[in-house]
Amino acid sequence: MKKLFKWVFRLAAGTILVVLTIILMRAFDARRQPDLKPWHGTLSSEFRAKDLTDKSTLADYLRIEEAVFAQMEREVIAKVAPSDRGRYNRYASDGLVNPLRFPKNWNHTFELVPEGEVRGGVLLLHGLTDSPYSVRAEAELYAREGFYALSLRVPGHGTIPGALTVAKWEDWRAAARLGARHVRG
Repeated sequence: MKKLFKWVFRLAAGTILVVLTIILMRAFDARRQPDLKPWHGTLSSEFRAKDLTDKSTLADYLRIEEAVFAQMEREVIAKVAPSDRGRYNRYASDGLVNPLRFPKNWNHTFELVPEGEVRGGVLLLHGLTDSPYSVRAEAELYAREGFYALSLRVPGHGTIPGALTVAKWEDWRAAARLGARHVRG
């Protein structure tokens, strides 16, 4: 029995030592990683569920959205290091894929109003990690068929990847409710 206890104790001590060694190695390895880029941060001006009231309108939501994109320009795009200004970096001000260089930035919430009589309305929500540009074709189709189309940018999307680290499902639900209320309006 004494030998079994010794053997179990050694095994447990060895396991603990291995686990602690792995943790320490990962901690030291993490300290050797390069600094985070500006787009790995967060944006404090993003819409939150607490911002929604019964009187909130789409215009209120769009003001918050404009503040988010303005903050992104100031705190991310303006701070991209020269070494990161590649042709295909969407955060480089002169990058070929920077949405700010296009005539319309489809990462923003947008509305399409049909010509003639409006037959109804649709609220289009993009998928996780996407933005309104991904449902643009559907919005155009609905507008051609006589429907008002609202493509809403969901909080944390269409800006920087780090924004998704603080976005909550409650924020997404609140934005969708506001959008549905506007379309129904």
